[in-house]
Amino acid sequence: AYEFIQQKKGIGALLNYKDEQKKLSTHKLPDFISPAVKTFMPNSENLRVAVIGAGGFAKIKLLPIISQISKVDISVVVDPDISTALNVARLYNAKNPMTSTESIYSQDLADVCVIASPHKFHCDQTLDALRSGKAVFVEKPLATDWQQYEKLSSFLGQNPKSPLAVDFNRSCAPFIEKIKQVVSSRNSPLVVTYRMNAGFIPKDHWIQSSIGSGRIIGEACHIFDLFYHLTDSKAVSVSVESIKSKADDIFSTDNFSAQVSFEDGSICTLIYTALGSSAMSKERMEIFFDSKSIVMEDFLTLTGFGLPKSFNQSTYSQDKGHDALISKFFNNLKQKNFEHPIPINRLLDTTRLTLIIDKLACQGGGNQDIL
Repeated sequence: AYEFIQQKKGIGALLNYKDEQKKLSTHKLPDFISPAVKTFMPNSENLRVAVIGAGGFAKIKLLPIISQISKVDISVVVDPDISTALNVARLYNAKNPMTSTESIYSQDLADVCVIASPHKFHCDQTLDALRSGKAVFVEKPLATDWQQYEKLSSFLGQNPKSPLAVDFNRSCAPFIEKIKQVVSSRNSPLVVTYRMNAGFIPKDHWIQSSIGSGRIIGEACHIFDLFYHLTDSKAVSVSVESIKSKADDIFSTDNFSAQVSFEDGSICTLIYTALGSSAMSKERMEIFFDSKSIVMEDFLTLTGFGLPKSFNQSTYSQDKGHDALISKFFNNLKQKNFEHPIPINRLLDTTRLTLIIDKLACQGGGNQDIL
């Protein structure tokens, strides 16, 4: 059959087996044949963590949080720059600094992979780790194009219990948890407006390149996940308008509005721009429902209208939910039955919606049904 294909006599070969050979498929595979997807089974009391990608976000946000979780050891640091891998490994007493991920799986050096590499590599690195029996916490996004999405959707459809979390942290922020508690008992649909004053990033920044895939895929996905979380509903359609400029450093994926309609009647709008002043707050959300309103300003102030005064809150430091999400993920891994911090279906729905909005923004705007 292999020679048949090599000689280009056809594009494939169909092999038919006799009945007695087919019966072999009902028998247990011999021990020496590895299953296609290994089961997550930590081999020590402490969870061993491999950090894949030791850039700024991993160093500033992820590693300090993970290092403080009990019964979790950072054992591997992977980065293409060996000096970065060595320095970060030394800082967190990781025994294995390296420039590639191969040894993590061949030598079983970790139980959990924390993926913080450039966005384009998230999908394949996530699938490699999950197939090798590792739990995965991946910094968003989960996928950067439709081919990656299809691979992930297919894998997770066949392996829905795979221990996976994506850093859609906003839903775990204390202010959002407080809002969620109030809107969960609503009678009307939600009208939500979210504004991101994202700040300018030059065209030669890696986020604007093919490995970064732009800011809708790289950052706005956070807010789309938040819309799913607040509505507890499915998105049914989306309408996008994006900026049209002759300047080559003003991107449509940096300056757009997206209005998402949900199955329960809710309408959620994201206004995202890189053209605003840095003196203004970065994130502001307004919510309207049941003759009530909520304003959340930059995760620093929370104000309710038509709600008890006890709802109002202010803080001097932002908490966007990173600590809560990461801690929940690792604590859930220690339980007998792992529970996803964010449901798999929501991870896939958010990824799909993000790719649709990115496509519409790139073509200058448009509408699309989702369901």
